[in-house]
Amino acid sequence: MTFSIVARDRDNGDLGIAVASAAPAAGAHMGVAHAGVGAVAVLAEAPTADDAAVGLAALERGWGVDGVLGALRGHPDAATRQTLVVDADGRVAADTGLACAPAADHGMRTDVAAAGHALATAGVVAALVARWGATQGRLSTRLLAALEAAAAAGGTAAPTRSAALRVVSPAAPARAAGGAGGAGVDVRVDDHAEPIVELARLLKARHGG
Repeated sequence: MTFSIVARDRDNGDLGIAVASAAPAAGAHMGVAHAGVGAVAVLAEAPTADDAAVGLAALERGWGVDGVLGALRGHPDAATRQTLVVDADGRVAADTGLACAPAADHGMRTDVAAAGHALATAGVVAALVARWGATQGRLSTRLLAALEAAAAAGGTAAPTRSAALRVVSPAAPARAAGGAGGAGVDVRVDDHAEPIVELARLLKARHGG
């Protein structure tokens, strides 16, 4: 009942994560990103930010994106989870556990990886990746466009209730809280009838639009 995307802006090195879910407050555990290192998202029935932090720590130790997947496969619930990784050089990896929720899929290309489960249609993940690639502008704009496209393709099987988006930038001051490491944008909608629409409104306000 969740779809998510991680991506890198090759022009300025920004890294970002975006998520939408039928569960409330998906942004509280959508993943972690550290400027100059990478971004990791873990999708599951009951994930925590700590799950993705384990993957980010592996990336910081130089394990590479595939090493992150290996580290997280050691979790006792790994078979029911999905993992997305992008590093500061645009290398990506994605994994869907064999016992993940029905209608689960993932996809990737250089600079971007996406996944989802309990989806309404088979085209949701493809829409995330395709719209991100077709959209121009700042990374936050591209991530939002990807969420919008995924929702238009059917979104989650149950009504979406929450959405969130985070971008970290090498040009922003480092911030220790939450492992953000240079947070440039951090916008969340925890419970709303149209969370992606509300996320777009908040992001527009954040950018002074």
